[in-house]
Amino acid sequence: MVSTFKGPLVGLLLVVAYASMVINIISIRKVEVGESTYPPAVVAMLVLSICQMFWLLSYFIMSGKGALWKASTAAATLLIWACFNFGAIVAVTVLRYHNRYCGASNTIRSDCAGVLRGVMALGWSLFGLDLIFLGYLASLVSSSRSSWSQPLHNIPPLVRVVDPEAPKH
Repeated sequence: MVSTFKGPLVGLLLVVAYASMVINIISIRKVEVGESTYPPAVVAMLVLSICQMFWLLSYFIMSGKGALWKASTAAATLLIWACFNFGAIVAVTVLRYHNRYCGASNTIRSDCAGVLRGVMALGWSLFGLDLIFLGYLASLVSSSRSSWSQPLHNIPPLVRVVDPEAPKH
C-alpha cells in the first residue's frame, strides 16, 4: 500500500523543482535590474533545481529502470542535492537583506522582497520533500524483501499470485 505513493511523490518533487527554477529565474532578473551582480545563492539554487528537475523527468521517461535509478544511487543523489540545497537556502535566508539580494540600496525593493520570499519558500519546500522522499525510500527498502541494489521500479518486488485452480494454457 505504501508503494502507491512513489509516483505521486516524485511528481510533486518534479513540480516543486520546476516552480523553484521559474521563481529563481524571476528573482535573478529582478535583482539584475536593481544591481549589477547576481545573487550567488539564488544562482546556486537555480542550478540545483534545473538538475533535479531533469533528473526527476528522466525518472518518468525511464520508468525508474536502469543503473541511474537503483535505490542506492537515487538515495545518494537526493542526499547530495538536499545538502547542497540546504546550504544555498540558508545562505539566501541569512543574506536576504544584503544589497545583492534585496538590500536597502536596491531600487525595486518591494517586488524583489516578495520574489525572494517565494524563492525561500520553494527552496525550503524542495529541501523538505527531498528529505521526505529519502525517508520514504528507506522505509520501502526496509519494509519489503528488496535491497538498495534494486531499481526503483521493482521496490517493493512485484509478487505474482498463482491460482492453483486456474486452467493452464
